[in-house]
Amino acid sequence: MALESLLGLETILVLLFTYALYNVIDRTLMSPLRSVPGPWYCAISAIFYKRHTKKGTQLEWIQGLHEIYGPVVRIAPRTVNVCDVDAAYIIHSSHKFVKGQSYAAFNFTGVPNIFSTSDPDVAKTRRKLVLPMFTRSAINEMDEMVMLAGIRPLLLLLEKRAESGSTADLYKLFHYMTFNVIGDIVFGRNFGLLKDGTSSDNMITWMNGMRILHARVCAQRTGVQLYAICMLTSSITRPDACSWSASKQAIRIRRSTENPRADSLQRYLTAMEEEKVERMTDAEIAGDMLMQLSAGSGTTAKCLTWTIYLLSRTPDVRARLLQELQEAVPDNGTEIRHAMVRDLPYLNAVIDESLRVYPVGSGGAPRVVPKGGVELCGKYVPGGTTVLARQYLINHSKEIWKDPATFRPERWLTQDSVHLEKMRRAFFPFSMGVRACVGRELAKMEIRVVVATLVRRFNIEVLPENDMTPICSVTVLPRGGSLVSRLTKRTE
Repeated sequence: MALESLLGLETILVLLFTYALYNVIDRTLMSPLRSVPGPWYCAISAIFYKRHTKKGTQLEWIQGLHEIYGPVVRIAPRTVNVCDVDAAYIIHSSHKFVKGQSYAAFNFTGVPNIFSTSDPDVAKTRRKLVLPMFTRSAINEMDEMVMLAGIRPLLLLLEKRAESGSTADLYKLFHYMTFNVIGDIVFGRNFGLLKDGTSSDNMITWMNGMRILHARVCAQRTGVQLYAICMLTSSITRPDACSWSASKQAIRIRRSTENPRADSLQRYLTAMEEEKVERMTDAEIAGDMLMQLSAGSGTTAKCLTWTIYLLSRTPDVRARLLQELQEAVPDNGTEIRHAMVRDLPYLNAVIDESLRVYPVGSGGAPRVVPKGGVELCGKYVPGGTTVLARQYLINHSKEIWKDPATFRPERWLTQDSVHLEKMRRAFFPFSMGVRACVGRELAKMEIRVVVATLVRRFNIEVLPENDMTPICSVTVLPRGGSLVSRLTKRTE
């Protein structure tokens, strides 16, 4: 009996060894990706990539691999990362490279939305509907909504904190502000999160729950399967259910409203009529709206956080920006509106440089190589391979940027037109190509007005207790999740 057990164990071990050996040979010597350089262990297993993704350290890890292996690196058995501008344009300039299955993790309402869908036809249709929400003219018309819902309440709260001498967590307050703005113009619902500096509405808790869930799912290769498991857990799915319920109610109310205001939701519904899109369900509409709420509030808030943090570490930059703002807005008590600061060169340089150093959307934008494969940087990448061209890595390429880790807004004011064009071509903070972020004009508007207002009106001391180590979890965020600061009002 003991001999039979031993033989059985030996058979199992032989089979396991044979299977492991087969995988090694299949994924290295026999793989269509065998010509793509990278660590041997990445060709065998995705565990190393997943481990860094879970820790939020994948950007530094992949950057180190590129320094060793060049612009094309195999980071998992069927995943390749490229750090090359031309390759990025090839990947993102058409619908041939579709989004991978990991995007299904962002199906907030159980059906694909403008962000998560991998179907090019669906993406094109949804983009037609969403584009009218964020044109420059639409943003100008919503200027007062943005001020009323977000920027004025934020300023009032910060003035109270400055007068009392208490601190303020700007990271949290920026999220509250942007959440109020997007909620108001997308759902017609100002969540009032800045009335007392605390969350007075469960919606932000639900949305944060959704972000955490979907960020974790997105990090997994078997995202759809894991999401299905998560959907069976009521404590995890409650954020989705609550957000979906609130979204459905907002859509129902809007459809029954006479003479509705011209906000983003109304422009979307109007575009549906003009494009004669009749088969969309409330779940599909709500998915697109929730995507705008989640992405629009989170990315803008993080950009504001990183910009204020970088200004706190560069007194010379802050002084130059303040001088520009004082010339543009001589009276410190004047309410700054977008038209007053939209074209200020140094302000725009500061914001662009902040987005370059810490591009918020740096979790990667994975795409699937179409049938027939593609050549990227001289390496053949077969169809079915997942490829990524991460903004963070291109933004920190020494071939494009001098001292790429240094926050230096002056680089954007160079008189060297050739080099400036080279930088501009490599700079796509809101993604690029056919699936680029449609809400970038609104984001830029909020960022300009908030940065200009805070720098013009306050001295901001960022306290050393904040852990600002950048980590990547879909977006680049500070590890400590805070920007606790002390503000004092300027008198000049």
